[in-house]
Amino acid sequence: MVGGDHLVHLDELREDAGGAELRAVSEGPAPTTAGQLMRRLNARQCPAAVKELAKIGEDVDRQLGLTTTGPVTLDLDSFDSEVYGRLKQGAAFNYRGERSYDTQLATWAERRRILAAELRSGNLNEHPTAIKVVRRALKALPTAHGRVRARMDSGFESVAILEELRRRRVGFTCSLRRTPALHRLRLELPARAWRPPLQMPRAEIAETTHMPGAGSRSRCA
Repeated sequence: MVGGDHLVHLDELREDAGGAELRAVSEGPAPTTAGQLMRRLNARQCPAAVKELAKIGEDVDRQLGLTTTGPVTLDLDSFDSEVYGRLKQGAAFNYRGERSYDTQLATWAERRRILAAELRSGNLNEHPTAIKVVRRALKALPTAHGRVRARMDSGFESVAILEELRRRRVGFTCSLRRTPALHRLRLELPARAWRPPLQMPRAEIAETTHMPGAGSRSRCA
């Protein structure tokens, strides 16, 4: 809520003597104290805390007069968060040899607000928790929100997620892994199908349709 991304940034908040008069909690906790408090949260309480932060953001929007009925762009991102130290609980070495976590985030792009998050071991390749992130993010949106469109990277690529979005009538675009099936589909497109995209020099795009086969339920080509 104050723009930090590590607990150590609480020190900057604590040094802001002028802002302390405006905050509901004038004396913020030290980074070590905050870490001890956060470790008390279990796997069910962590998503609940993120959900409550979304409600706080919604209240701020109302106070600023921002409408909640406009269209929503939902950004779904998956990336490795490198950490240091052997005592980092749940961290593991990824394919690049980095000790890390696999971070999954669902962000409301127009508000620049995180709606749902998941932190997993860095050595996990499959993403069964991704659909949970999608569901929690949609649930965290205001009741009267407008049409939702989702943008996903390949970390969220699965038939289950695409089916979930279609069931909830959410439009989406998704980056796909460069699988053999995808390459075959690309080679089957005629040359006249390709055209230059907007604001993307030296690139080409083409439109086609594809239905994953029975053996491709966990991948979308």
